Amino acid sequence: MATILLNQTNRLRVSGKELEIIKQLCHLSKNLFNVGLYNVWQYFFTEGKFLRYELQSLCTRSGINYIEQEESYTSKSSFLDRDILPDYNADNPQKYSFKGKRIKRGLYKTAKGLLVNADVNGAHLSSRKLKVSRIFKLI
Repeated sequence: MATILLNQTNRLRVSGKELEIIKQLCHLSKNLFNVGLYNVWQYFFTEGKFLRYELQSLCTRSGINYIEQEESYTSKSSFLDRDILPDYNADNPQKYSFKGKRIKRGLYKTAKGLLVNADVNGAHLSSRKLKVSRIFKLI
């Protein structure tokens, strides 16, 4: 590393003070690049846009139909109690009451007191939200 710096010093003909300034600027530009890269990664992964794009392109290449499904209230509703499944509307938010309750992570309690795995409950409600006619149009 020292040889490279000496070669650069000889070619550029800069003083020791100027070389220190160049080193600091290189360090700052590297930090700036890292901050920019970090911000880009945070944007894509927190928004989920990068993952959605990758999944969609992978499905397209494999010949699989890609459908984005809105999943609001699927963890609050109960499929055994046949709760309603409203769509979330950010312009007009409303409060809904549901018969069952999620009591802890991974566990859902229905109105009758039955304990159901929360993932199974959410998966069933997500499939119920998906319009069946939409699937048959794709086949």
